[in-house]
Amino acid sequence: MDFKVSNSGDLVLEKKTRSRQLELTYRISEVPGLDISFHVLNGKVPIANKGLKLSFDVMKDSDLSKNAKVIRDVEEKIQLIRIALITELGELVNKPGLGSLLKLYKHKDIHSISNLNNIKETVMNVVQSILENPKVKAVPQNGAGNLYFHNVSIYIYENKVQIFKFYI
Repeated sequence: MDFKVSNSGDLVLEKKTRSRQLELTYRISEVPGLDISFHVLNGKVPIANKGLKLSFDVMKDSDLSKNAKVIRDVEEKIQLIRIALITELGELVNKPGLGSLLKLYKHKDIHSISNLNNIKETVMNVVQSILENPKVKAVPQNGAGNLYFHNVSIYIYENKVQIFKFYI
């Protein structure tokens, strides 16, 4: 399970309707004691110097709030793959093993068999720890017209089902 991240790297938030609920919060303090209060939420709750404070909050009928969207299963795998492919290997100091070496091949001849094999091998190194029974295809593509493009489309399969397509 992970939090969903947009293509631009932002945390994806979704609206959530909160209904009436009981919420208990506590704080550790140097002063021993117990403070119990009951109030309707209408701003900040006053802070008391008590060892344990129980706070009963009554919400109005419903409030809209934001939750970070949680992803699981295939969607989580796709996000892990996407993040690993757009990150250069060694770019993140705290996670030196996260990333790929795709940058080495993205500006080389897209029709070269050895370059396409290097791309497939690089992507396979990323996905083999994430997917069961992965397969990778690298296909060169040329656009048409005045502002044409030269890309390599990378197709990623799990158990013979395409789950992700990535371009370099």
